[in-house]
Amino acid sequence: MDIQQILKLQAEWTWSIMADSAQLGEMIREDAITSVNLATINRLAKDNQIPLSITSFQGAKLESEFGADWMWILNQSGYMVQAKRLDVVPSVGGLSYTILIDQLNLLVDASQTLSKQQGIDTIPAYVFYNSMMKNVQPQDMGCIFVNALVLKHYLVDTKGVGNQQSTTVSPQLIIDLGGKPWYRMFGG
Repeated sequence: MDIQQILKLQAEWTWSIMADSAQLGEMIREDAITSVNLATINRLAKDNQIPLSITSFQGAKLESEFGADWMWILNQSGYMVQAKRLDVVPSVGGLSYTILIDQLNLLVDASQTLSKQQGIDTIPAYVFYNSMMKNVQPQDMGCIFVNALVLKHYLVDTKGVGNQQSTTVSPQLIIDLGGKPWYRMFGG
């Protein structure tokens, strides 16, 4: 099993657990999804001798310092990642994600600082956990990512929300900004 297969498997799991919890009238927490995903990916990477390094910022309460939930590095590719779960909010037109502007700025700044210090190109990214979308494949849409620099440019420079605490974005906007299945983060 390679890293792309592992990430496809977890994207399908993410899609399913979100759909299953929604059927119970629950919304599984974003940090719970992240914890299971990271633990499973770490185990499968080790089982398959993939040299993936994962650092979680959730349990250590470092998210507020780095703006990221985790960092992972494979060879010379690294990502600092902030995860967001799909929200279903009828009053804002259906499916959306909430982006905290200070957190976005912190993520971008921290990844650039780390890149200089470690000599590894550490890309800031958002991973979006999804389900409930129609006519898509769970392995492709269960977990999608977008470069946080692109997201920041759009939200702050184009949309002008830099002074707001938060804003919402749609899944379609993420795709329009170059969002891709997360298994493509490491070359898939």
